[in-house]
Amino acid sequence: MTTRRTPTQMAQDALDTARRKVERADARVQRAAVERDDAFAALTALPEDLRSAYVLQLRRLLPVACPVLLLTVEDAEEGESAEQTAAAAEEIGTLFTLAFSVQLRHVESVSEADGQAEHKVYQLYTQGTGPV
Repeated sequence: MTTRRTPTQMAQDALDTARRKVERADARVQRAAVERDDAFAALTALPEDLRSAYVLQLRRLLPVACPVLLLTVEDAEEGESAEQTAAAAEEIGTLFTLAFSVQLRHVESVSEADGQAEHKVYQLYTQGTGPV
């Protein structure tokens, strides 16, 4: 003989199932975020001749209309001029415009113990999904 489940028990089962699915999805999102962070951090470690291939591969992997924020910290080495420090921004423009439209969204100058740094946020748009 089978026992009948009450509506409350059935609702609890459904909630438990939903919670397990959310936990599994959350774990996948966290793993993906770590992989993406590692990938972006690796850009500056790549030899210059491989960086454009990296950006093109990144574009191929991202879905259409996927929002992308690129965060940079540009700090001047001791004795560098502002023009030399600006080379990083030029490289961002040169590399990422191969596959994205790039728009600078925010710049914040920060005083650090060893000098001045600029924290920048770029919005990257895939082809045909630029800013409105």
